[in-house]
Amino acid sequence: MSAKRIVVFLLLAVLVIGVSAQDGQTVKIYTSWPLTGGTQAIGQSMLNAVNLALEHYLTDHDGMGPAGLTVEIVPLDDASPTSGAWDGQIEAENAQRCVNDPECLVYMGTYNSGAAAVSMPITNAAGAFRSARPTPMPA
Repeated sequence: MSAKRIVVFLLLAVLVIGVSAQDGQTVKIYTSWPLTGGTQAIGQSMLNAVNLALEHYLTDHDGMGPAGLTVEIVPLDDASPTSGAWDGQIEAENAQRCVNDPECLVYMGTYNSGAAAVSMPITNAAGAFRSARPTPMPA
């Protein structure tokens, strides 16, 4: 599935989930990918795709998000600044940050299946909508 279709799906999820909003209310899509280290280029490509898909959606809809919402992308790095590899503690903190933010509607990530194993229980327990690329980790 293309990144544009994923973001359009996520934006439409706002309507399905039943978020009632007034014009200008913000919802956030948190992303958690490696933005430093050895897989930085992959994480940055995923973030670029999400930003581009949102830009196209807004262009196609006169700058308006679904139901008049403002959609904000919150990019988080799940890589350790010292090792450059994904880090379980950082991934857990990223997921918890989304869960603790009342404006967070979607948590997108991760690149690594080990990171998914860390963040999925956190977002699932909170009932957060999660979108992830396929990883070999069983659900």
